[in-house]
Amino acid sequence: MKLRFTFIFLLILSVVQAQTPLVYTNLSGNTQNLPTDKTIVVEIFATWCHNCQSQHPDLKEVYSQYISFPLYSLSSSSSDNMTDVISYNVTYPSPWTLGIDNNQTISGTYGVPGFPTFLVLDGGDLKACLVGVQSQDTLTKLFDVVQSGGSFGDYQTSCNNGQSSFTYIILGLIGSMLVIVYFIWSDRKKKNSQADKPNQSE
Repeated sequence: MKLRFTFIFLLILSVVQAQTPLVYTNLSGNTQNLPTDKTIVVEIFATWCHNCQSQHPDLKEVYSQYISFPLYSLSSSSSDNMTDVISYNVTYPSPWTLGIDNNQTISGTYGVPGFPTFLVLDGGDLKACLVGVQSQDTLTKLFDVVQSGGSFGDYQTSCNNGQSSFTYIILGLIGSMLVIVYFIWSDRKKKNSQADKPNQSE
């Protein structure tokens, strides 16, 4: 019985963790939550990634055309540390927010397949995922949609088999409830079965 309830607790805990705010570490070493009150663009990159380096000039040019655009570039490489990201910012100056994806939490949540990958997040829900180096034209169109609050219907809505993080959370909750119901039903059935057995001592 104790083993079953331990399993239920761990299952529910894993679902709750999936709803934990997505955090990153900024260049000052402070942990921050990604905004959930607006649509943002997150570039998942690595400092050693040549494609990320070649992407930077176009990204910087497009970014310069907007005012206070909500752009974040977060290193999700296990080999990158804060010193690497700061050095990257010196070599490739970025006027937007840079930081580290703590323990690959963000890239893992959305199933990022490689570097660079651009995520469009709205309240934590994935609206678009662009994998690989993007042209200036593609980035401009994406930024326009984000800034205007337009539709992302023309974009791939997930990095992992078309399922958004919100969908996974709902499926996880449903699965947890079904497991709990099964264990309750199983325990009651076992107790009823024992109650129906004749007392051997009589």
